[in-house]
Amino acid sequence: MRVRPCWHTSRLFGYLALIGKIGCGFGCTCILELLWESFSRNK
Repeated sequence: MRVRPCWHTSRLFGYLALIGKIGCGFGCTCILELLWESFSRNK
């Protein structure tokens, strides 16, 4: 599994990522990105 920066998100979820960083720190943003990536892959 490759490591990616927490802030590397698609433009569509850029705003959600920003809220995640402010609301609960970088951890939530990383989790959201991982979930979105796995979801897109399973499509």
